[in-house]
Amino acid sequence: MDALAAGSAQQARSLAEAVLAEHRRDDLAMALLAQACNHLGDRQQALAHINAAIARNGKRGDYHGLLADMLVTSGRFHDALGAYDRALKYSPGHPGVLAGKANAYLRLNESAKARTVLEPAMRGGDEDAVLAIVMARALVAEGNPHGASEVLLPHLPATGEPVETQRGLYFAMAAAMEAAGEYVGTLEALGEANALSASGFDTDAHAARHDGIINAFSADAWKRMPTSTQPSTQPVFIVGMLRSGSTLVEQIIDAHGDGEGLGELETLPQLVQETLLLAATGGGIADGWERLSA
Repeated sequence: MDALAAGSAQQARSLAEAVLAEHRRDDLAMALLAQACNHLGDRQQALAHINAAIARNGKRGDYHGLLADMLVTSGRFHDALGAYDRALKYSPGHPGVLAGKANAYLRLNESAKARTVLEPAMRGGDEDAVLAIVMARALVAEGNPHGASEVLLPHLPATGEPVETQRGLYFAMAAAMEAAGEYVGTLEALGEANALSASGFDTDAHAARHDGIINAFSADAWKRMPTSTQPSTQPVFIVGMLRSGSTLVEQIIDAHGDGEGLGELETLPQLVQETLLLAATGGGIADGWERLSA
């Protein structure tokens, strides 16, 4: 738990695995291992471990809530709503679960349902700050940025809250200010949020990484790469920039009786990352990609 709180997901994973090596039925260790895997981007293992924890102890609302959060991350919003409901059955009124369920509705563009989830827990500024953030997002989505600002203001500057919550409040305020046409206030709120963000972004390293990706997929590289021997033409890969509608396309296909959406799979990035780690040459994504087998 301390390792997760400190942002050391790999250490948390190793510790949880060590516990399970001696106590393989420890559901708390399973849940913590699921959290660590989720932080490391290993979604499939994360889902497997949290489902195992729930199978061992299905009456813990936090386990169901964690499962729901993972399903949201994977784009499986309707499944997530069911998991949030199960979490609320065992932990009624839990702020994190309520916020998560409302956020899932927002991801489905159903802001009115998000408000319905949150309104019973809103207390005019005395509610949990996480609830205020999601309520503000719902109000902005409904074209009520002034109402969103009124929800957020009682919580600022929120110096007693965790840094991530403080950032969320300021980013939500920035969205409300922008929607209201108050651009000076928008920049001020963004400045406060960014001041709380972790520093150390390396522009040159970021540019070099993208140059590596461009070089990895040149016309010549495609000719050298191994080709999959899987003959099926059924899989459909949906790709796109953020906010381009790729999730909506996946949901449309998933709604059809002959289709099934699998969410945002991390399989390919994991394969590349594992190959890079095994290669340990420092050659970058181009080197790792060409080491992948058919």
